[in-house]
Amino acid sequence: MLGIAILALAGAGIITVVAAVAAQRRRRADAAVRPRATITPYGITLHPSPAGAAQHFEAAVIHSANLLPHALVIQTTEEHPKPGRHVMRFGKLYTKRESIAAALLRLTKPI
Repeated sequence: MLGIAILALAGAGIITVVAAVAAQRRRRADAAVRPRATITPYGITLHPSPAGAAQHFEAAVIHSANLLPHALVIQTTEEHPKPGRHVMRFGKLYTKRESIAAALLRLTKPI
């Protein structure tokens, strides 16, 4: 039994190291400053990867949009094909946080 436990622990350690290395590669591969989201009065478009397909959320289907320290969280209504919570994570911001918050406020609470 002790031998099996030792082998299982060693296997778990190897899996953890491989996963950590893969996560670091993914993080460093997309570290360049580029637009991660476009916020307009008509909706929000998320750009998850430089060559990937963008996700667009029209203003009518956005229930709420929150800017967190390292993520933009969009809550969609039932009218959206994938209702629920959508998250775009990012590192440093290129645009000032106040400008992004003002654009989100105008989008979710029109005057």
